[in-house]
Amino acid sequence: MRVFPDVVIYTVLIEGDCLRGEVDEARKMTSRKQLNGLKDNVATNTSLLKGMCIKGKSDETIQQLREMVSGGMKSNVKAYGIVGPRKKILLALESKV
Repeated sequence: MRVFPDVVIYTVLIEGDCLRGEVDEARKMTSRKQLNGLKDNVATNTSLLKGMCIKGKSDETIQQLREMVSGGMKSNVKAYGIVGPRKKILLALESKV
């Protein structure tokens, strides 16, 4: 019997990659999750936002926010708290990129 990871498992793995500073690996994991037919969620995206901010990748963070908004996903308080101090990112959020 084969067992496949669900969204929760992928989110944990992505969070771990981000906490280790391996944002590129986390993005690859997100792609794998999508290839396996699983959709993004706020928790996964918040983990990516946090990892990108820690690594100082403002442009990538804005792109991730654009993807979230264009996909109809709403951010949560935690995500706003992560990106809040970054003026450029806040402007992107306010303009509903």
